[in-house]
Parts: sequence; C-alpha cells; structure tokens
Amino acid sequence: MHEFFQKHRLLLAPMAGVSDEAFRALCREQGADLAFTEMVSAKGLSYANEKTRHLLALAPGEDQVAVQLFGHEPDTMAAQAAWIEQEMGELLAYLDVNMGCPARKIVSKGDGSALMREPELAASIVRAIRAAVAHPVTVKFRRGWAMGAETAPDFARRMEDAGACAVAVHGRFAEQLYRGSADWDVVARVKEAVDVPVIGNGDVRSGADAVALTARTGCDAVMIARGAEGNPWVFA
Repeated sequence: MHEFFQKHRLLLAPMAGVSDEAFRALCREQGADLAFTEMVSAKGLSYANEKTRHLLALAPGEDQVAVQLFGHEPDTMAAQAAWIEQEMGELLAYLDVNMGCPARKIVSKGDGSALMREPELAASIVRAIRAAVAHPVTVKFRRGWAMGAETAPDFARRMEDAGACAVAVHGRFAEQLYRGSADWDVVARVKEAVDVPVIGNGDVRSGADAVALTARTGCDAVMIARGAEGNPWVFA
C-alpha cells in the first residue's frame, strides 16, 4: 500500500462549492486526515484563470491538500497537473482525476463520469498525467455509467494498469445522480479486482458508517462527501 494511505484513512471528498479553504480547515480540525480541493478545471487552469487558480490556495494550518482535476484532454490534463506540482511542491499530497461527477454541465462536455463510457480515453489521461508528474495519481469514479450496468471493477483494473496509485469508488451509477442509496458491495468488488489501495465513498454519515463500510469492503480509506456538508463534526 502506498505509505500515503496508511496516514490518510479519513478523507474529505472534493465537492464543488463546498470544499473551499474554510470548510477544509474545519474538517481537518475535526479529524479528517486529508482534504481535497473543489474540482479544478484543467481547461480553466490552462487559460491561467484566476478564479480557477484560487481553488488551489491552502487553508491556514493545512499542511497538505489533494487536488482534483477534471477534463477530458490527456495533454491539457497532464500539462496542468505538472504545473500544479511545480507550483505546490510539498504542499501537494496527490493528484486525483475526476471520473465520477454526474452533473449534466460536466458530463455534457465529456468530463467527469462521462469518461466511464470511454475507458480507453480515461486510461490515456491517467497515463499522460503519470508521465508528467512525480506525485501519486488517483482516480475517483462511480459504480458505472448506466443504471444497472456495473463497470467499476473492470474500470478500476484499467486505471491501475494505466498507472493509478489508488482508486476511489462511489457506490452509485452516474445516471442515478444522488438518488437511492450507495451500494457498498461494489467497493468490495473493486477491492478484489485491483492491488492498489481502494477508497470507499457513498452514504457515510457517521463514524459507525465509516467502520461498517471498512469492515464490509476491506477498503483502505473512507471518503466522506455529502455526509460532511454542514457537518464537519462527522470526522470527530
């Protein structure tokens, strides 16, 4: 297991409009081992967009942060990942690629969970970023794209083969958005499919949930998203 995930077992997920500096500071204070930035547009960074760059600022007392990039062009993603690494140095824990966001405005451009429909392109993005940076590269995705069509275990293997150092899986299909409940068993199936660390995500709303998810799936770390929204105390 990457030595990283031995230290970072409890993670605050990347959430657009939520995981800003102030919120990350609160969650770290309550016990989150590491927090992710809001998802950062590789395209926005490539235009040296100030609004985008500001998403990379660290909170007071934040020793390290994980940065989540989204986009679908391997070259742009790799170039911006290299720029982030150069800018942030030791403050960067690792780079995560967003292949899970189901929001219409993201997937309509071919970003986020739309990449689950194009595993070849998804793998080439991971390969390109791995070749451009020294930091660990992780991938966050969902159970699958279409309702009922689970592709996560196979997708996870492809990401591992492309060089992903860890994978985070959310137990819903992209078409489900946030409806219904997350299937934790898919996390166990992904864990069986790959050798890299697996981060479980979806419907963790309490300490007991985090313990149950880990016990049921054998996942290496737990990522909390909406369960922390308005409730940083969940980490305590």
